Amino acid sequence: MLGPLAVLVDGREVALGGVKQRTVLAALLVGVGSVVPVSRLVDCVWGETPPATAVGTLRSYVANLRRALEPDRLPRAAGSVLVSSSAGYLLRVPADQVDAGRFTALVESGRSRLTGGRPQDALTDLDQALSLWRGPAYGEFAGAPFASLAAAGLEEARLTAQELRAEAEMAAGRPESAAAGLRTLVAAEPLREHRWEMLALALYRCDRQAESLAVLREARRMLADNLGVEPGPRLRRLEQAVLHHDPDLDLPAPPPPQPDPPAIRVRSVKPSAATDSALAGRADVLSTVDEALVGAGGGRGGLLLVTGEPGIGKTRVAEAAAGRAAELGLAVAVGRCPDESGAPALWPWLSVLRAVVRQGSVPLRRLADQIGLSALLDLGQQQAGDPDAGPTAPEPPAHTPRAMVELLAHAARERPLLVALDDLHWADPDSVRVLRVLTTLLPDLPLLVLATSRDGADLHGPPAALMAELTGVWTRRLPLRRLTEPEVAQVLRHRFGPAVDEHLARVIHQRCGGTPFHVVELARLVPEVGAESLAEALPTGTRDLIRHRLRRLPDGAEAVLVVAAVVGEEFDFEVVASASDVPADTLLELVESTVDWGLLVEAGPVGRFRFSHALVRDTLRQSISRVRLARLHARVAAALEQRAASGARAPGDLLDAIAFHWLAAAPVGHAEPAVTAAVAAARRAERMYAHQHAARLWSAAIEVIDQHAVPTTPAATRRLFDLLVDLGRACCRGGLNEQARTVLNRAIGLARQLDDPSALAVAATVYSSELLQPTREYQSGDDTVVDALRDALRLLPTADSPLRCLALAALAAERYFEAAAHGAGDQHGRDPSAEAVAMARRLGDPELLLRALHVRLQAIRHPDTLAERQALAEEQVELASQPGVSPDWLPKALVRRSTTWLEAGNMAEAQAAADACAIANQKVRLLEIDVHLRWWEALRAGLAGDPRTAEALAMKAYELHRNTVWGPGPALVGHRLSWLIDEGRYQEMEAVIRAGMAAASGGPLTPQHLGLILALQGRIDEARAYCPPAAQVPEPPRDWLWLLQMVLRAYAWVLCGDVESCRWALDRLLPYAGRTVTNGSAVICWGSVDHFLGELAEVAGDRDLAITMLRNAVRHNGELGCVRWQQRSQSRLDELTGGGVAAR
Repeated sequence: MLGPLAVLVDGREVALGGVKQRTVLAALLVGVGSVVPVSRLVDCVWGETPPATAVGTLRSYVANLRRALEPDRLPRAAGSVLVSSSAGYLLRVPADQVDAGRFTALVESGRSRLTGGRPQDALTDLDQALSLWRGPAYGEFAGAPFASLAAAGLEEARLTAQELRAEAEMAAGRPESAAAGLRTLVAAEPLREHRWEMLALALYRCDRQAESLAVLREARRMLADNLGVEPGPRLRRLEQAVLHHDPDLDLPAPPPPQPDPPAIRVRSVKPSAATDSALAGRADVLSTVDEALVGAGGGRGGLLLVTGEPGIGKTRVAEAAAGRAAELGLAVAVGRCPDESGAPALWPWLSVLRAVVRQGSVPLRRLADQIGLSALLDLGQQQAGDPDAGPTAPEPPAHTPRAMVELLAHAARERPLLVALDDLHWADPDSVRVLRVLTTLLPDLPLLVLATSRDGADLHGPPAALMAELTGVWTRRLPLRRLTEPEVAQVLRHRFGPAVDEHLARVIHQRCGGTPFHVVELARLVPEVGAESLAEALPTGTRDLIRHRLRRLPDGAEAVLVVAAVVGEEFDFEVVASASDVPADTLLELVESTVDWGLLVEAGPVGRFRFSHALVRDTLRQSISRVRLARLHARVAAALEQRAASGARAPGDLLDAIAFHWLAAAPVGHAEPAVTAAVAAARRAERMYAHQHAARLWSAAIEVIDQHAVPTTPAATRRLFDLLVDLGRACCRGGLNEQARTVLNRAIGLARQLDDPSALAVAATVYSSELLQPTREYQSGDDTVVDALRDALRLLPTADSPLRCLALAALAAERYFEAAAHGAGDQHGRDPSAEAVAMARRLGDPELLLRALHVRLQAIRHPDTLAERQALAEEQVELASQPGVSPDWLPKALVRRSTTWLEAGNMAEAQAAADACAIANQKVRLLEIDVHLRWWEALRAGLAGDPRTAEALAMKAYELHRNTVWGPGPALVGHRLSWLIDEGRYQEMEAVIRAGMAAASGGPLTPQHLGLILALQGRIDEARAYCPPAAQVPEPPRDWLWLLQMVLRAYAWVLCGDVESCRWALDRLLPYAGRTVTNGSAVICWGSVDHFLGELAEVAGDRDLAITMLRNAVRHNGELGCVRWQQRSQSRLDELTGGGVAAR
């Protein structure tokens, strides 16, 4: 498992067959020790399109694998390694016979020996553990959906082992060796403060105080750039200690060596928990929880990830942890991530923070008010009785992740805290972001986060990405396995006493595969149907088991549960009462009876209940027709509106739930309230800067109109038009650009139907006025939008107006490529936007002027306009910083400032603007800005000479980019070419360019790029075929890529020795001396233009100019932080002045 898949029998590697058969074995290894259902194995092997013979073929693969794994097994004898069961197949292999198992045991042994003061023995264990790795975890299957999470977990454990090894080397008095390894660890996980701390300490102990302080400064910059936070107290204290040569930083005397612990230790778990039927087989998990809770109480926080399939008992573990935490004196806060029940964004964190503040001090409540969270948490009534409390926030707060994390950190410092997050797999993207920020601070806080999550196919989207990223010694993964047959027997003994028939335990285990929920459900039915007839009397499906129990409830109870299931996984009694026809007293008796039957449990505040398992709720919802379900949604929506009106719950909290239920009720005559509720919830999401959530709500409202309320009047058409514009705007801000284009083009059609030039202008200007980069495809535009803008300008009054202003600016931006094709482009691209800016100044509206400047900056992107663009960007920043201006303008303006400074060749100013942009975007969360900042990080890493880190960061940028604006593919290609040329990997560059040209005909990649790469390989004749002389090829389009394209052509002519073309290019490029070779954004930078001017001058015969330019390039590339380009410039300069060897 720690490399390519291999099996050894008696020391010899055995043949495992073809790819599909090996896939079966890999899938069984992922679930080793657990039954893997046949259906899952089929999915792993064939995906979504299995052949009709899939199950039979699977059996033959299993038979072949058995022969390979157990060559001495008698014919027809049952397998002992690859075991069959009614539920699927089980791979039964001792942990010490699997390399991953040996690795885990050795790491734990090394950790124990390090803690016990035996660092040299710990190093032996850890080196042996790391030596087991032969390549990426799961080898060729690492990227397969069924193995990706397991592979990520092993890779994380590998990093943890490397970190432990560094700690052991430090403890053994070898800080030099530790520092070398820690640099690699920091590069792999640059946001983990503990690694920076260890690296700085190791350097200090090597008597390298200056380097230690430089590392701490870099850690501060990294945290500020990526998270907008200051270093934690441990890093700050270490910096002061290094500055003052604190003797506590010296290597302490080792403690007396402790003997190894015995192989089997008694776990410190309370007997009542260990013997509870829901916690059978969880003693090791609960022991880890106990240790983590004690650590949090002592100031060492961490993260526990409890994972597994539905019904495996994750929530029960979380409940047990909460009980233990309370016994130990920790504060406890619980947040549950709902699935599709319409809860607002950040809902689990709102629940957590409310609980934290309720348990906290008056200063903590005051802090919530100061950082703008009190209104969101509805703390006004709680503070009313406190004369010292500050005023309640008058406006909806900007509940950024940073503010939430700050409040949690303060609460934990007041009193150690356990935060339990249930069902992380359903978390919304904003909630995931809060957890991502919080995890970076956990090692320095008395705060333990325990999160439960499904795994496998149930885990996707942002939660899956977060789970794959979480690493570090403070993160412990606790995958819950299914129960073994003896553990099932333990459950049965708990319910029926010690005299349990082993046959009964075997039957139940075979029926359900050991999933605790199903074990308990079957066990509850034993008294009703008897052990003898259990196999025949019960159907095999979980739904049938639950239906069987529901039929035994008192009359009316199931109907009440159906209403509750429509409300949500957790619900208020009063809401169910309002939505039911049952008298309150009778309803309470029925609810209490379902609690007695174990289908519901009381949750938190009085009057709140939740289903004991999501499968119970799913079964109830699927038990009724879709018509009845929709009608119940309407009743629940009305009940929630009544509850909001009564003041029992903050109205804002309920808007999403009300919208969800009315939308579900739309098919049965409730289209109007559905649209109204969706609009209200969308407006709230916009105020919270949850742009994608707002887009989903706008889209839902439009879908209701399309399906159930098709417009038949101009007023109804106008309403649909307004909704489409709102949806288009939310899509732009949320990075859903393809959807925005489709929606806004539909709005243009409705505006024409309304014969309204103002509406036409509104719909046609959203795309260009909202986005930084409104390009749809390189060298192409959108005729629908251009025609709409022309018609709007022809029909609108000619007097100054905001709509005419924006339409003029947008027309210039939309016709950008047409203007670039005509050279300077004044008549098509520049005059309309200049007129728009002048009009905005005359109208005196700051936000209108911001939009006009924003769009003009798009319309004049060309190297010759740099000075003007810099001035406009500075004016934008000044306007965006004024009070009262919408906060989403500041990050956009700062991006413009950053990119124009980069073009101008001033990296320090460009970086300062990027840093400020990252901070400004924390509040408004514009996805397009996040894309730019991700590419910026990758660019800086590449320029600094770290191509591996640059590649990893570029892939993260690409993953975010590919669902937003145009160009993720060309951006990734351009970035790859940059670090490939740094490493001299020209053949790979050639393959990348050929593939890019084949995939995107007419895109930014041209034959001249291929000619350059061939020339770099010394294939001059081939290069000349692709890069003919300047006189034979037209100049590149005068768009934002013009300077980059010209420099790349010029470099090819230099390598090919084309003197005339070099002279022509030198004359064209000299005016751009001192600038940076870039694509106008944060994707590509090939250093100073002066390097290439020096190369051109030498071929053109002007040696003095060549030396001057190369000297300038050495200095300029150093200022830019372009390590490899500075080396190239220095090498070429040395060659011209002192006989050095050329490095191109």
